[in-house]
Amino acid sequence: MFTELEDEYRSYLLHIGCVFFAASFLDMKEAFIILYVLLQLISTEFQSELKLLSLFLSFFDTGLRFFLRTLQNIFMKVGSQKVVSLTYELRKKDATGELIQKLESDHPFVYLFGVGGLLPKFEESLSGLEAGNEFSFDLSAKEGYGEQNAEAIVDLDKKIFEIDGKIDEELLQLGNQITMQDQNGNPLDGIVMEISDDKVKMDFNHPLAGMDLHFSGTILEVREATAEELDHGHVHGDHGHQH
Repeated sequence: MFTELEDEYRSYLLHIGCVFFAASFLDMKEAFIILYVLLQLISTEFQSELKLLSLFLSFFDTGLRFFLRTLQNIFMKVGSQKVVSLTYELRKKDATGELIQKLESDHPFVYLFGVGGLLPKFEESLSGLEAGNEFSFDLSAKEGYGEQNAEAIVDLDKKIFEIDGKIDEELLQLGNQITMQDQNGNPLDGIVMEISDDKVKMDFNHPLAGMDLHFSGTILEVREATAEELDHGHVHGDHGHQH
């Protein structure tokens, strides 16, 4: 009897593999649901006749779940509520332009997509990619950090930079970036452009404002965000936010 059940069990497993393989091309989540139902049906069918088979099925199910989670991460696509790890080079204007920033695989860029904080066109350009995919795209100044705004360049009273009645000479230097606050108390970074006897000219435009940008890199990993990450709005763990 065991041989007959073993042959029938192999047949069931073959059918499961075929069904799951076909369903995975349509939707991975639907494929997992189909797989789970089939496994439960097999367990019900055989458990009354051979308890050993149920035990084997349990071990098989555990291993298969691990394999499928790994497989799902491999083929998961960049999109909303996904945690994405990637490398990139950021250059001015185009692929041959001046290098602005470079992040490699030992310190990748890891972000929770779809929660804001990234340039919309940046997210749009990466949407649908999978682990291992390379990317290369341009963003105009308008799609990036906007054009230079003349109203963001202001003259400030030099006394603002005094500490205990004295100017902090190390802080107040041409080209330095200084974090200040707007009228609502929000942090605002500005670059020191000019220093006179009683005034300091600062540029509060984004450092990349007015620039056309070029991004290129590789998607390293895509995974589902955890409930906690979605609740907090950022990535936890390696290269993410640490509480």
